[in-house]
Amino acid sequence: MKKYKTQVCFVYEKLLSNVIAVMDDEIKPEKLVVCCPDGFTNDTKSMKAFLEKHGVVTEVVEIGDPYDLKALKLKFLDLAARFENPEDVAVNLSGGSKIMTIAAQLVFRENGFDCFYVVDEKDQIIMVKDNEPEPFEIQDKLKIE
Repeated sequence: MKKYKTQVCFVYEKLLSNVIAVMDDEIKPEKLVVCCPDGFTNDTKSMKAFLEKHGVVTEVVEIGDPYDLKALKLKFLDLAARFENPEDVAVNLSGGSKIMTIAAQLVFRENGFDCFYVVDEKDQIIMVKDNEPEPFEIQDKLKIE
């Protein structure tokens, strides 16, 4: 897996797969854009603090109702338009509600962004691409204190 300048991820209930995808030094982005439903910003504060402590600039974007497919697609189109070079951005499809993930995949893949999924149990990243490259083995960097 190549190193992207920015990763976009989605938070609803599960945070771990978003965090481990940025902790591997080989693929660690400069910036992480965390998309969460309205009102979930408090849930992402500790994640943001942790990642920024480890050198990843983190932006939280509220995206509304996590089950409104039409509205999510519009939000993600607006977000995708913010990036000048889609090849510098990877989209982590591991978190968020299923509808958030579906909307994200539809919008971002259609607009030339690479998407991936984190398999927590195997410490792997699977690129969601037509040519299906081999999974990327994530370095185990998280320590539970």
